[in-house]
Amino acid sequence: MKNLLFFVILLSSISFCKAQEITDFPLGKEFTEERDMIRMDVGGIEGTLFVYTNKKKQIVSLGFVPSLDGTNPNRVHKQEFMGFIQYLQVAYGIQFEKTYERTRGKEHFTARTADMKIAVTIETYKDDLTPTPMTMMINKRAKN
Repeated sequence: MKNLLFFVILLSSISFCKAQEITDFPLGKEFTEERDMIRMDVGGIEGTLFVYTNKKKQIVSLGFVPSLDGTNPNRVHKQEFMGFIQYLQVAYGIQFEKTYERTRGKEHFTARTADMKIAVTIETYKDDLTPTPMTMMINKRAKN
């Protein structure tokens, strides 16, 4: 009987918990949570979302790094990175433009909407098996 009760409580708590998504933090939305570093999975990559607000406590920018503590970034494999880019394209209805910064060995993936700019930077892969560092920023675009 104890096991059955425990199972029912566990199942109930799981069904009420909803995993947070990066799209749950739209730019311009009021952000009143105490913590501005949130662990989450974005497009299959586990990491830390940084939420930046203005004086009115509205979200003006988001940052994401593949790091569980927010300070020691993990490297991502090419396959993971491609899944991450595809996830963002579907989640935000965007297409990325890819540019190379050959002197620094970096690739930039940028996309713009009427409200925001998304930029993902990754070091150029040396081969398909070696992981590399990655960062992402979503910024509110200035109104002209």
